[in-house]
Amino acid sequence: MTELTLEPGGYVGEHNHVGPGIRQVTVGQMTYALPDRTMVYNPGDFLFESGDVNHTAYNRS
Repeated sequence: MTELTLEPGGYVGEHNHVGPGIRQVTVGQMTYALPDRTMVYNPGDFLFESGDVNHTAYNRS
């Protein structure tokens, strides 16, 4: 398990992962951008990453 903290206005640049993973937002709001769509996740939300798709994450709060 890993924990990532994005300060307000912070982001993680475009990347992908070696394999799949399940992520959960615990505090704040995360904007998650894929090549073909963008989603917004709130505290308590889970998301599944396949691991083979480039994506970016933002904390726009």
